[in-house]
Amino acid sequence: MIERSDITPSVGICTAHSGDVAVKSVLGETLVQANFIETIERERQSLKLEKADFRILIHPDFELFDYRGNTGTDPQVVEALIDLLQEQGYPNVVLANAENDTALWLENRDVLSLADLGGYRFTTDRGHPYDVLNLSESLDDGGFPAGSILAGTSLSTHWQSAHFRIIFCKNKTDEEQAYALGLHNLLASLPLRAKTFHYQHRLKKEEVALDLYLHSKIHFTIVDAWQSNHGYLGNTQSNPLATHTFIASADLLLADWIAALKMGLDPYLSNVNATVFRQVGLPVKYTIKGDLSPYPGWKNVPIHLRESAQKRNQSPLAQRFAKVCIQAVNTELFPFKNIFDQQLNSIFSTRLQHLDQNPAAYWGLIVINNALANLESFRKGWQIMFDKDRLNRIDSRLNINLEQISFSTFEEIEDYILPLQTILQHTPTDRNGLRRRYIDGSVIFEYVRIIPVPYDDFIKKVDICQAVQMMYDNIGGTRVTVTRDEQGRVIHQAERDIYLPQPNWMVLFGGKHIDVDKIERIKYDPDQQHNYWRSMYSANQSADYDDGLVSFARDPGGVRIVIVARQKFALPLFWQVFNLDYLADVKETLVSDAYNQFFSRTIANFEAAYEGRFPFIGKTLDQTFGEENVVGLPSEAEQLKDLFLMLVNLYKNWINQANALPGFSEIAADEHGFRHFVAAKTGNTSQDAAARFVGELMTAIGKDIQLLNPK
Repeated sequence: MIERSDITPSVGICTAHSGDVAVKSVLGETLVQANFIETIERERQSLKLEKADFRILIHPDFELFDYRGNTGTDPQVVEALIDLLQEQGYPNVVLANAENDTALWLENRDVLSLADLGGYRFTTDRGHPYDVLNLSESLDDGGFPAGSILAGTSLSTHWQSAHFRIIFCKNKTDEEQAYALGLHNLLASLPLRAKTFHYQHRLKKEEVALDLYLHSKIHFTIVDAWQSNHGYLGNTQSNPLATHTFIASADLLLADWIAALKMGLDPYLSNVNATVFRQVGLPVKYTIKGDLSPYPGWKNVPIHLRESAQKRNQSPLAQRFAKVCIQAVNTELFPFKNIFDQQLNSIFSTRLQHLDQNPAAYWGLIVINNALANLESFRKGWQIMFDKDRLNRIDSRLNINLEQISFSTFEEIEDYILPLQTILQHTPTDRNGLRRRYIDGSVIFEYVRIIPVPYDDFIKKVDICQAVQMMYDNIGGTRVTVTRDEQGRVIHQAERDIYLPQPNWMVLFGGKHIDVDKIERIKYDPDQQHNYWRSMYSANQSADYDDGLVSFARDPGGVRIVIVARQKFALPLFWQVFNLDYLADVKETLVSDAYNQFFSRTIANFEAAYEGRFPFIGKTLDQTFGEENVVGLPSEAEQLKDLFLMLVNLYKNWINQANALPGFSEIAADEHGFRHFVAAKTGNTSQDAAARFVGELMTAIGKDIQLLNPK
């Protein structure tokens, strides 16, 4: 856990009013109790700036799909905040937000157009003008440290140059995360447009949120709960509830904590917030003022829907299609860019407006979510076992706090590993030539191979510092240099390594990726090099032990490679129950064959690196996807589009059992080959009419996909 060093005790304010009270007066009262102006003044005076030069940036929730839509922060409330700041003598106030992936499938989603159509007037009721800035523009290096999942990421200079940043989020539920508040809003400040693709699939959303929070100082957070958006789909469908509340704090996490409690939720239900809560925690000292009792009439996302959405959203394609299908959109303000998305949205969105009142639609959505999740699980399982080059490599953050690890801790790794090697040297080899022993449930082993290539050439081409990363089935991670010797060579480093489940067939039983953070000691001798490592942390609890050494040594036959390791990986539940210790011969065969295969292929990776070939599995995701007016989909679209259309058809039939559609008749196809439908003159609610409508609509959608994805 990261140690907080809060100087000033934090205050979280929850102000609620009933009856006809002016919004601005309640907002002002809340900010007074939360020491808002005092917080601003403390920051301004520390920077020794005049009020006119003190730049305040407000970051509202811009997830607006209608004029003053209830899925984003109310523009008039934001303008009331600008008036309050102006009246306190702070004239340099701007609004800012970045573009997001809705711009890939909707028109008018650039920041200025969205602000205008969403209800921002660029001049407040009191006549104070303000600018709206685009955080996807004017980019510069974000300054994220090595080991951060965002290392190398750019941020807008508008964001970086602000002296005081205010998160002004909407109080709303979220289908996947249970709620979407300050941290959710903070993620929207990142510059890339295809945010879901980049900051949830290419990178892990929880780790992105943690590193962005740690790096970007947020000076104040306000939650717009005057008219909240609750219900099963609070992030996509307008479902207002007059809660007449504002929540404010100088600590973003405390504000989110209070807002979640007011919803009647466990604040840890959001995986994003839970990660940051566990790593950072609430302020050392804090006070909560106000009524924390849940809002009357509030509806949260049921567990069945939330869990099915989490599983579905493991697939970039499924998540993208789900957003298109579910999102309520005023298409007069934000037209769809292609007819395929428009047709999908017309099928689903209106039928999901009152999901809590439509059991057929509710359970149908859960069924299709789980079906999509199972398809994605099947696809990934297939790739892990049979098509690894199509897997996506995983970028990750380093979870070790290197400031807390001493020089001597690195030096002592060798003293821990060498005695294990001594034990193995007195152990006979098995039928595959491995030496193995068991200690406290972990297996220790030694694998030796000689490669017939010149030693001096080999060590020039195969970096001993990358030896652990080049082991078989490494699918991602990160590596950070800690100490170099006088010759500039790395002698201490830390890395996080992510490997596919081992053996690969464990994926069929729910086996986890092996995910371990390690520290390493590298030694260089005239005729040999060593890399000693010791595990420090496993983010997914996949490993109790993953320690060892790899050495490259000069040998008459070429290069002698020795790998010694101590490993103990978490087993899927099935294999915990099915104890192989009762079948000793079977266990010995499985273990020996698995390790022999793993390290034989590791040696093959070393040989590939020596020969100048790429020694890793998987492909690197496109870091520019969505930035060049791309309307298409990630590559997975071709693999799953037909299956998705099948599920659309099934879902359509499911909900029509409860809500029979009127009949439709077909008119002639247009010049593009699209068929159009009009309502029949006489009502026809028969299943035949509904089936005919669905069949023809799916034909039209199929043609749209062919236009969008030409062969």
